[in-house]
Amino acid sequence: ECGVSTKSADVKRDVHKPVSSVGSNPDEEKKVSELTALFEELKKKNYFERLGIPEDANDATVKKAYIKLAKQYHPDVVTTDESKRIKKCYEDIFALINEAYQRLERENDRKDYLASIKQSKDGKAEVDVTTILEDEAKFIKAKGLIKNNRNIDLALSILEDIMKRNQDDEYRVYYLWGKFLKEKPTDPASIGKIIASMESILKKKEFPDLLLFLGYLYKAIKNEERMIDAFKRLLKLEPNNTIASIEIKLYEKKKK
Repeated sequence: ECGVSTKSADVKRDVHKPVSSVGSNPDEEKKVSELTALFEELKKKNYFERLGIPEDANDATVKKAYIKLAKQYHPDVVTTDESKRIKKCYEDIFALINEAYQRLERENDRKDYLASIKQSKDGKAEVDVTTILEDEAKFIKAKGLIKNNRNIDLALSILEDIMKRNQDDEYRVYYLWGKFLKEKPTDPASIGKIIASMESILKKKEFPDLLLFLGYLYKAIKNEERMIDAFKRLLKLEPNNTIASIEIKLYEKKKK
């Protein structure tokens, strides 16, 4: 029924593994059965299908669909008289919905994800939808660990596994970011090699975290002009990015 929690401190639940049912009253069994059926159905769908949106959906459409589903399936909607089994089903269903939203929230991410789906459908890659979804879930986890500078070895291990099947530039960005956090290079030559890789990727596509990492790299070698350029470009994509705003303000204050 629905998913099963893991014991890992970094993974709240594995939404792809079944758990055996236990006895309860008929009404509870019926509701758990219905929720489990929904969970299994969502698990097989791609992220667009999970949110019930078209592949050409814009940011507003994605957010609207997510909010609508959150009102239906967020664990907080479960009343206090419902059983723990029912609440857990809501948690697992919402985890699938949230996973889809995180991947489709931004336009560039949607384009990349859509390309991976179409590549599989066209037979250009021997990767089934389940593998794609599992890799995306793993990627979201690895990305979160790296951005929060937590359990970098685990994040790198996850990315290395994904990159055996998919050499997408976005995966490479986070992999190099993770290596940078782990190895903590200080010499300009080593950092310069990472910068060269990032600039090469930037010529092909631009996304917020790439510019954020690039800003950090230029800051590490004390190239303030290029650092500020990266953060300003980041703000054009994400006007409310707090980190970029603070870095620019500190730089401007220093110049005065």
